[in-house]
Amino acid sequence: MTDIATDAPPKSLYKYRGFDKNRAGGEPYEWDRSIIVGCSLWAGSPLAFNDPFDCYPVIDFEGTQDEKAAWAAKFAPKSGLPIHTILEIIENALSNPLTRVQLSKWRETVKEVGVLSLTERPDDMLMWAHYANSHHGYCLEFDATIQPLSLAYRVYYADERPTFRLFDSNTEDNVKRILLHKAEFWRHESEWRMVGPANTGPVVFPPQGLKSIILGAGIAGEDVTALRAIAAEREIPVAFKRARLAERDYCVEITDT
Repeated sequence: MTDIATDAPPKSLYKYRGFDKNRAGGEPYEWDRSIIVGCSLWAGSPLAFNDPFDCYPVIDFEGTQDEKAAWAAKFAPKSGLPIHTILEIIENALSNPLTRVQLSKWRETVKEVGVLSLTERPDDMLMWAHYANSHHGYCLEFDATIQPLSLAYRVYYADERPTFRLFDSNTEDNVKRILLHKAEFWRHESEWRMVGPANTGPVVFPPQGLKSIILGAGIAGEDVTALRAIAAEREIPVAFKRARLAERDYCVEITDT
């Protein structure tokens, strides 16, 4: 995936957050502390994302005879069968509607793939509303010039869903493209993703990777106090900024506190 891999992220990437202080069974601000002090972000399953089309490609069962032969040749040594026999098995299987239904469940294969979503925009009104508790949460600014944040991939947007070609010779590239393409109506999110080969779980970043905490325009005073107390536990200080409602336009402005 050379074209995307060489597309370096901007200097800063951001993560919108709502507070977890009322989460059942958890300590107030537990997850907030795990990020700010513990320097750990969570890479979740794509199947839990809010877009039902996310990582849900169109499955293309077609392929040229050369592609099918190359695909069969990979399995011939292990199976002990000649290529022409494997090709017959493939054709018979694909003529069975039940087989196609099973293969169409490809999306389940990314269930345990860890994906961490970030954005290059700290001032998007809709993301403040959707991911930061209607502007009552906060937004974290990360230094995307250092690892692992520098390994983020740009998400691309289109009107049509990506296609997963069953007999594509470059399946690794195919999978990455599916994980990094979303519908055009999400373009305003300007998303970047860290896609790990490992399962879902924490993504640890160095303490200097967190640059600032941006307070939401409607954040409560008690939450500001809690965030500052949590940030005070860090070995490396972090700056505080604030998103303020613009006086004339429908937008927020990020200013120092």
